[in-house]
Amino acid sequence: MENLNQTVKVTEFIFLSFTKSTRLSVLLFIIFLLGYLLIICMNIVMILVIKFDTRVHTPMYFFIFNLCCLDICCTTSVIPQTLSNLMRSKPSILFLNCATQTFSSAGFSTAEIFVVTVMAYDRYMAICNPLRYETVMSWARCSMLVIVAWMLAFMIALTIVCCVYTLPFCRRPEIEHFFCDIGQVLFLTCTNVPSHMAAEFISYFLGLGLITIPFLIYLYILSVYNLSYNEDPYH
Repeated sequence: MENLNQTVKVTEFIFLSFTKSTRLSVLLFIIFLLGYLLIICMNIVMILVIKFDTRVHTPMYFFIFNLCCLDICCTTSVIPQTLSNLMRSKPSILFLNCATQTFSSAGFSTAEIFVVTVMAYDRYMAICNPLRYETVMSWARCSMLVIVAWMLAFMIALTIVCCVYTLPFCRRPEIEHFFCDIGQVLFLTCTNVPSHMAAEFISYFLGLGLITIPFLIYLYILSVYNLSYNEDPYH
């Protein structure tokens, strides 16, 4: 058992979740690479369609455009490093690179949730308040909402990274994952298990809460749509 009273100087982290089998590593490399290329290509196609087709120059597709960009960035923050480690006998990552990966993956994934929430609000205004939609969801406001979503997401990510990676480490720098998961890194610090579990619980609770907001908005939209449909005497 590690001594939590003795700090350890960490220069790199070792990933323990990678297989020792060369054949399995090659197979996983091919699967991850094909999946990564598929994600990149599909999102690029969507971005090009939205950019060059004037018929879809609407707020909804503007948000989808941002989601595609975020999806590319979020995937790229993790998969290339994973592919590199699959081909190495000692899968590892430098301390600074690990902090950067945590910051980028947390920032992009949080921004995705915020943009989805903004999309839910956009659909709410379009369906429940159609007469005010063009006034409320102007291009200036849509751009501002997206900018705020990106900035807020990366401010949260930066705060998390600064809080975790400045803590002293007391355990061996071994991560039971294939990337720098914030919960795994926090477990290596000089904190007791209950606080580590509490931090992970708060993180998952906040993530679940952010996902629930657009879900509830969409449920409300569906209920309004069904109510309007049932009250229409001509359907």
